[in-house]
Amino acid sequence: MTGTTTSTQTDIHIQVTKEQYYNLLNLIHLGNWMVNALSDTVDQEQVAKYEELEQKLFSYARPFLKDSRFYSLSPFIVFSAKYEKVLQEMIMEYDNEVFWESLALSLAKRDVMNGIGPVSKMTDDHVASILKKESFYLDEFEKYGVSRLVIRK
Repeated sequence: MTGTTTSTQTDIHIQVTKEQYYNLLNLIHLGNWMVNALSDTVDQEQVAKYEELEQKLFSYARPFLKDSRFYSLSPFIVFSAKYEKVLQEMIMEYDNEVFWESLALSLAKRDVMNGIGPVSKMTDDHVASILKKESFYLDEFEKYGVSRLVIRK
């Protein structure tokens, strides 16, 4: 790695393999997707900086345009629709996992707190009870999905 220093900025040059470069683009793209998914709560100036960095990194993919993962949308280089689908499948799997874990944890907290009532401080026993109940819900959802979930008024 080499660096060129000016009074206000340091440029960093790194060498990566083609596979590492592809993985870096995956991470950048997935990270940008997450930030854009939260666009209502994220500073738009920061979003623009991330998108600019993403495009800068993608610009180095021009020599790899013959690879099926890239597409030129002049002047930009983007992932091809086919490769974008691969990343979307990752995102869907992630979303699914987060949904079930978040639901299980929320229900576990609700159940434990309803059982013990208001507390000023969570103890290790409370946390252990929540984790045990969360595990119960995760097992339940893995076996039955939401088919046994009931909401009562």
